[in-house]
Amino acid sequence: MKEDIVDVLVVGAGPTGLAMAAEALRHNLTCRIVERKTHRSMNQSKALVIHARTMEQLHAMGDSQNCRGRVTNRLCEVGTKFRSLRAYIEGTDGRAHERVHECREEDEFWGDTDFPFWLVVPQYRTEKILEGELELMGGQVEWSSEITSIEHCTGFHTAHIVKNGSCNNDQDDDKVDTIMCRWIVGCDGKRSITREHANLILEEETNDGPDDCFLADVELGTAKAKQFFQSDVGHIILHPDG
Repeated sequence: MKEDIVDVLVVGAGPTGLAMAAEALRHNLTCRIVERKTHRSMNQSKALVIHARTMEQLHAMGDSQNCRGRVTNRLCEVGTKFRSLRAYIEGTDGRAHERVHECREEDEFWGDTDFPFWLVVPQYRTEKILEGELELMGGQVEWSSEITSIEHCTGFHTAHIVKNGSCNNDQDDDKVDTIMCRWIVGCDGKRSITREHANLILEEETNDGPDDCFLADVELGTAKAKQFFQSDVGHIILHPDG
């Protein structure tokens, strides 16, 4: 069993966790970031759009004033600006009516931001860029690492982390890390182990039926604009940039 003391323990190595860990290091806090998955997916789109306010926050990352904008510059290199949306709205006559909305950077809609656009970047690319920033700051994701228990005391918390598999008996003690920290930050998604150990309940909105969402990378031919189809039974969004 290994013991360690840090300021911040980040649980989850998605975009939120990676940004949190990098920011902790930027503010001269000691930090570890653990992820129960064995590796990062390199071909799943998941979330696609980064909004202006998020870009503003990411722009501030960096270990010196000269490095500000390193993350956002890289994101703009690999991303695509959302230029237009072609929407098909079901009318009262039951037919689809076409509407085209152009997204212009000079529109007053954006306000005073330096990033007047929606940026389309597959989540795995965003994660790769943020992980690179974390490593430049001196951090590293600890893969195959899962919290098994959390103990709360005045002024600090103790987390027990299993490395590379489950801990079922005393012979597995060499796979367990005990981490004492001032803050535990749960960035491990909807089914958060951190939130479960903290006895926090995520209250989901209820409606008349289940919310089913499907995301797929498919070949449909040529599409010059993003297309949105809306009806009473559901919505379809097609994006040519993936």
